[in-house]
Formats: sequence, C-alpha cells, structure tokens
Amino acid sequence: MAVKESDVTIRPLVGSDIDPILGFWWSSFIDNKEMVAAQIGGRHDLSFIASFEGHLVGFLLARIVYLGIPIKEVCVIHALAIEPNYQGKGIGTLLINKLKSTCEGKGIPTIRAFVSKDDHKLMNYFEGLGFHPSDIINMEQHSGGEA
Repeated sequence: MAVKESDVTIRPLVGSDIDPILGFWWSSFIDNKEMVAAQIGGRHDLSFIASFEGHLVGFLLARIVYLGIPIKEVCVIHALAIEPNYQGKGIGTLLINKLKSTCEGKGIPTIRAFVSKDDHKLMNYFEGLGFHPSDIINMEQHSGGEA
C-alpha cells in the first residue's frame, strides 16, 4: 500500500544530514562518505531526502554533470535508497518526481540513471517511471587493465 504523498516530506539533502541522519545507511551504499558529503549542497547537487512521520525513509543522490560532445548538462542519479519497510510504497517515485520537477525548473533536459544490465528489477522500475535505455554505451576500465 502506498503512503499518502501529503504525509511524506521531501527536502534537499544537505551536508549536515550525513552523520546524524544518514550515518546508519552509508556503510551499505557508499565507500567514501566524506567524498560524497563534500559534494552535497553545492551548485551541482540535486540530492533529496524523504521522511515519513519524522523518520528517514529514503534518499536520492544526484548531481548535474557535463557530458558528451557536444557537451550537455545532464542530471545523473548516483543512488536511490529506500528503507526496506517502505519499499514499494511510492517513496522512490516521490523522490524521482521531485528530481524531475527540479530538473525541469532548471532547464536540465536529461536525467540518467546507471543500472546494471543484469538488474532487471531496477531496470523495470526506472522504465515504469518513463526512463528508457540510452544511446550511450558506458565504457570502463578497471585498475590494472582487468575487465
């Protein structure tokens, strides 16, 4: 059952949220929380936090980046995390919709979410929100040249 949108508070994520609010989640999602915390709140930050009845239930880490030739301003979702007891209740959708409206207001035409080609559940989730596979192919090299 979805939670009522009016009962969920979504606000920008700020650096001071990291330890007191998100500290218990960081170890599961982010190896270098100091690096991420240093980027939160800046001009290119588009991260949000969701709370329900005063409790943290989810967050979205996203940033504006400049990619491609010609260079385009793009919003990239780095992480979307919903507390397990609140998954499937619409919290993630509320966070994504807040990001979409913020990007529209800033004139950012593209939002990208990087999803493993093997993660069909997450791929279906984003497709259900109107995302589609991109024409961009992600090329990477691991240190030491290993694939």
